[in-house]
Amino acid sequence: MHVIDPINLIVELNQKCTPELKQVVQKKLRDTWSPEQIVSRLYQGQLSFKTIYRWIYDSLLEVPMTVLRQKGKHQKSRETKGRFNIGTTI
Repeated sequence: MHVIDPINLIVELNQKCTPELKQVVQKKLRDTWSPEQIVSRLYQGQLSFKTIYRWIYDSLLEVPMTVLRQKGKHQKSRETKGRFNIGTTI
């Protein structure tokens, strides 16, 4: 079983997040680019969009969460077919 050391993980993330890369990614996020667009247009094969999301959530990038267009997954509403789904049934 492989145990992940959180200190080594942070060091590894910081090594990949160079000041130049950080500056470009922050600028593109502020220009309303999504992490997927940044990776596909600038860093295909070098960087993952999941890494950019992780950097945002871990505060390695100095951007507010509002730069992300969609905040979390949206739930589809369930079809009720004319029934009310509140309370208990009679």
